[in-house]
Amino acid sequence: MATFQESKQIMQPRQVAFIVRINDINKGSFVKEDGWNPSYVKIGNKNISRVNIIGAVIESRAEKNFQNIIIDDGTGKISVRNFDKKIDAEIGDVVLLVGRMRQFGNDKYVVPEIINKKVDMKWSAVWKKNAVKEDRSKEESGDAEEKTVFTDKKTEYTSNDIVSKIRDLDDGTGVSYDDVVRNTEDEKIISGLLLRGDVFEIKPGKLKVLD
Repeated sequence: MATFQESKQIMQPRQVAFIVRINDINKGSFVKEDGWNPSYVKIGNKNISRVNIIGAVIESRAEKNFQNIIIDDGTGKISVRNFDKKIDAEIGDVVLLVGRMRQFGNDKYVVPEIINKKVDMKWSAVWKKNAVKEDRSKEESGDAEEKTVFTDKKTEYTSNDIVSKIRDLDDGTGVSYDDVVRNTEDEKIISGLLLRGDVFEIKPGKLKVLD
């Protein structure tokens, strides 16, 4: 016969893994619950204890009691810590992560349940569209910004022009940031694309479009 604690654990419903942006996780308030109630991050009007993230691994290191990787989704960075076994992901990998939110001190991190390196790039656009956001008005202003024309002394560029250029230059391993700047001469719009998550820095100095 199951004990009271075992019965309570069995009855505890599995929480939804919300599609979220790392920037909104970092800005959200972490609430630590007692007992079997899951701790969560408050994002908008949702209490999110499990997250679904697509991003690039930009750092990996072994700590004393766990392995730690850093994932960047173009909007921010977050630590992923596994205390049981080695995380099967290397710097430069683009992964889909499902995991539980935790916090140590002031640092939020994710305990992974699933890390999938076979990411369909077409899913990235769907993922970004459906992400839970702290403030949708900011996202709408970001969408409007995509239509903004950025002008330098020689050539007039739009966000779509830069994205197309990155795709053209990409041989499958990403494009050097310096090469993109050299071909477009517009660091301002590149920075904007990185901030909005339209372009990822899959490793230091390497850019990629994930759609």
